[in-house]
Amino acid sequence: MSPQFRTYGILAIILVFAAYYVIIGLTGFGRYFTGNLALSAALFVLYGLDKLEAKRRGREARNRVPENLLHLLALLGGYLGGWAGMFIFWHKIRKPLFPIVLTLSTVLHIGLMLALA
Repeated sequence: MSPQFRTYGILAIILVFAAYYVIIGLTGFGRYFTGNLALSAALFVLYGLDKLEAKRRGREARNRVPENLLHLLALLGGYLGGWAGMFIFWHKIRKPLFPIVLTLSTVLHIGLMLALA
């Protein structure tokens, strides 16, 4: 595991828990949907941080968010934040695996939400 994966992974966990408790306190949504929103918030922030680092240092940037972490968070339920991050920050648009992973995650989690409803 790379140092960046560990560092950004810890940041992601902190963001997910913070967002989860804020969302559940403000909305009263179910735990599954709240979890997806919290993962989405964390993934959106990580897309923004990665874009900031990419713009600041270009190809020499060594402190980028690992793509595997972005994919993992999307597959765990952060697909909304992934889509928002792609289009708001205009980031990872040219990488064909990102829309594929986000589409699969979206279909999977919408199916799970419908099944649990």
